[in-house]
Amino acid sequence: MKSVIKELKHWTKCSAVLLQSPEPMTIRIMLKDGSIGQPYLIIEKDEDDFCRVPINRLIELSFNTKQIKIILSEYDDSVIVLHILESRDLEIFVSQFRLCCNISRNSFDDFKEQNFDFIQRIKIDPSLIEGAEFYDVFGTYCGISPVSIDNEAKKTWIERLNFLNSCVWIEALPLSVTAVTWNLAGGKPNKSVADELKKAVVDNPDIVFFNFQEIDMSMKSVVSGTSPLANEWADIINNIVRESGSSLVVKSKQSLGGVFAAIAVNTNSKVQIEVTGNHNVRLGAHGLGANKAALMFNVSAGMARFSFVGCHLVPHDKNWEERNQQLQQILEMVPEKTDYLVLMGDLNYRVNMSYEDCLSFLNKGDITPPLKVDQLRLTLNDKPDLGVLKEAPITFMPTYKFDPNSNVYDTSHKHRVPSYTDRALVRTYQPRMAIGPFKSYVFESDVYHHFTGQHKPQSIITSSYFSLEEPQMNFPSTPTNVYYNCGLNTFSDHRAVHSRWQFNVPYHNREKEFEFKNLLIRKLDEMSYIMKPELLAEPSSCSLSVGGKAIIKAHNVSLAWARWKSQVIGSGIKVTPQDGITIPGKETIIELEVTKFTEEKVVVTFNSEHGTLFHVDVSVEKQSFLKSLFHF
Repeated sequence: MKSVIKELKHWTKCSAVLLQSPEPMTIRIMLKDGSIGQPYLIIEKDEDDFCRVPINRLIELSFNTKQIKIILSEYDDSVIVLHILESRDLEIFVSQFRLCCNISRNSFDDFKEQNFDFIQRIKIDPSLIEGAEFYDVFGTYCGISPVSIDNEAKKTWIERLNFLNSCVWIEALPLSVTAVTWNLAGGKPNKSVADELKKAVVDNPDIVFFNFQEIDMSMKSVVSGTSPLANEWADIINNIVRESGSSLVVKSKQSLGGVFAAIAVNTNSKVQIEVTGNHNVRLGAHGLGANKAALMFNVSAGMARFSFVGCHLVPHDKNWEERNQQLQQILEMVPEKTDYLVLMGDLNYRVNMSYEDCLSFLNKGDITPPLKVDQLRLTLNDKPDLGVLKEAPITFMPTYKFDPNSNVYDTSHKHRVPSYTDRALVRTYQPRMAIGPFKSYVFESDVYHHFTGQHKPQSIITSSYFSLEEPQMNFPSTPTNVYYNCGLNTFSDHRAVHSRWQFNVPYHNREKEFEFKNLLIRKLDEMSYIMKPELLAEPSSCSLSVGGKAIIKAHNVSLAWARWKSQVIGSGIKVTPQDGITIPGKETIIELEVTKFTEEKVVVTFNSEHGTLFHVDVSVEKQSFLKSLFHF
């Protein structure tokens, strides 16, 4: 239970003592997720001895200017009375209890057993407070905020408002990503290869991911993990990017054995794109050989975090489960704070069908039966841990295995079954952010705008943006695949596979954020203003003779307690009472009595710490001689 308290956010607190004993206590309102719609009442002796009760209409709270009375209907109508040590703390507490309770979404009390024991120890016998006067908190308009005077509450408030409103200034911006994967079968680069790869840079995408397998099939590259051919393929990519006339620049490249990959980014993209880290792992011979490998690039695009993986998995029909394990290994490589994973390569998943049957369907242009028994599709459907990887619909023919320099599937004695070995997958991670643009702000704390009574205080200077609507976490969201197809180049026994997606990434609109910050400042000013009381008094002037009395009705039309003292400017006027506290929504009766004659007009002012609340002009009438004799 103690740890649950620490998860709540501070809102307001009072130092107190129980009415029936001098035992020190603290009473708090704390907020789940910083939301005043999810408030909790905390009464504690110390950090290990307390109760935590959800604030809702099942709690009755009443108060006077020194005490709080709480009736807990869910706890056998137990009554707790606390004497609050600081008047302003009491005022803020009852204000926030009233506002929070009116909009509370808290109903489930998950600590009832622990709470019950504590409440039984601090409750009071109701007969001890019979006759004591208390205001029902809902019969008042108390509504001031702790934000103006409590830095910790201000921090809670700002964090909550930033969370609720970030979707106003964090907008969705489209980001185009193009990727190509190709098993090159050990071939040397030539012009036809360059023509195939140029397709990846068409239309000046924001990010281009190149991924090749089997650039070098020599034993040296398998053992050492290095190959001089990596530089040749890097030159090919650099030339393609440079000659494209686009704004693309190759930012990073790496190779391991026969696997090579590179990332190019658009320097004119609306978001800043950076390669933040590289990682690779050997997958061949149980992690010893580099003939099979996975290369990872971590990329930031504005506020979005990508991981790009190019890989070559274990071959052959029988190694289906080992491929699954390698895919799982790659997923576990991905950094924890990632929004999108783009995974491409020769994944080597096969079609579970005979060579003859598969060719029969393909010769008729029917790819549906082979796809139904595609090992990767079956894996993604059957294994939830791998099913997080998603693939666009396949509309093209199998990309493996072709006879040299032809479009004829394997006619060798091995008769390898045509298969979709070369694939492009995307994983979208759990939403963590709300992105817009949304047109309206959300200020839960504006609830006081709607509980002011018939008279709206002059201190309320802004429009209300009150809402209890939570922002919907919508980023990252599933990208749109705009292209998924294979190439026609016969350079290799595999066909290149091209894919293009449009991702929505968060874009920080500084101008809109500046507008919000300005509104935040105005709201802070307003919450300072509503700390100032406002009294309407009737009458504002009177004419009395000696011994005459006038009744002044002072009504508090603000959200703040009016702590006032009277001051007589002149002489001969008695004020009863001379000082007091008028609760919002309540009225105080003040009596003015003329005790002696004066020719000067007398002014009685009623002042608070914030200045003069109101004044009453008193004129003293002259008495006739007979009245004077009778009076004396």
